[in-house]
Amino acid sequence: MGGPTKPNKQMDDFRQALMDCELGDLGFKGSQFTWYNNREGSEFTKERLDRALVNGAWQQLYDINSVTTLPVQCSNHNPILISSKNFALIQNPTRRIFIYEFAWAKKEGHEEIIKRAWQGSLKVGTKADVTRRGLQRCRFQLRQWNHESRRKSL
Repeated sequence: MGGPTKPNKQMDDFRQALMDCELGDLGFKGSQFTWYNNREGSEFTKERLDRALVNGAWQQLYDINSVTTLPVQCSNHNPILISSKNFALIQNPTRRIFIYEFAWAKKEGHEEIIKRAWQGSLKVGTKADVTRRGLQRCRFQLRQWNHESRRKSL
């Protein structure tokens, strides 16, 4: 809104970059603008500079996504809030959330469990995939280690 018109080539190049990277915009709720130039009158400009872009892997992992443009707090940028949920986890409340227990750090062998879990995870795929698999292995092995150490102490 306002400001000089932008060449169509800029938007065409942006759209092409999104297609090349296989990214999609999640859209938004709230104000369509995320920035304004702090000027008045005919020089006043508002634009949507901030967006939430995701790839297909993200959309498969999180099937409920929302982007909300929040009110300006202390600058000329509106923050955006991105909320993502996995519907399967919401529908299956019996699945327990993993919580790392600080007390484990005091037990002998916990560091080795974590190192082994990360070293044994596959390094193929995107960084997000590698990290997710590493965390899954770490969670599984720490739970198993905790269960075994509890049984030994009985």
